[in-house]
Amino acid sequence: MILIVEDEPAIVEVIRSVLEDEGHVVQSAPDGVAALDMLRDGIRPCLAIVDLMMPRMDGWQLREHMLAEPDLADIPVAVVSAFVGEISDLDVSAIIRKPFDLAEIVEIADQHCGSG
Repeated sequence: MILIVEDEPAIVEVIRSVLEDEGHVVQSAPDGVAALDMLRDGIRPCLAIVDLMMPRMDGWQLREHMLAEPDLADIPVAVVSAFVGEISDLDVSAIIRKPFDLAEIVEIADQHCGSG
């Protein structure tokens, strides 16, 4: 299962649609607070696709919480963002720049979750 953490419903639906067409199971959360609740409740995605700029808890804060919790620290994270600053300190598996290429997202999903 792939977890998409993104506050823009249209972006979630585009990514969800493409990944589901490739055979992946997808869940989503509108921000870091909801995602962290889901992870703490026991969902274990093979990949989390996380936007950086979100309300309530942004992607930086979510990743910080994940890395601080041993049960969550090893979940692979791909950051999706238009942010042009330095984001390499987040210990992520991939950085996907907006506007993104859907084929790149599928490739990253397949690498971490196997072919759907």
